[in-house]
Amino acid sequence: MFKFIIGVVWFLITIGALIYVWRSPQSTSAKILWTLGIFFFPVLGPICWILFGDRS
Repeated sequence: MFKFIIGVVWFLITIGALIYVWRSPQSTSAKILWTLGIFFFPVLGPICWILFGDRS
């Protein structure tokens, strides 16, 4: 049950990061690169976006 809860929380964080990526004022190419990073690095992608992504 604990793994399920962690999985759901991580899924919500990933979806939230993707929503913030596509709502940001960055260029389309930057949005695509961030999206690919989030998908190909499912643990580090959202963390990197939170730390380094949108600086506005």
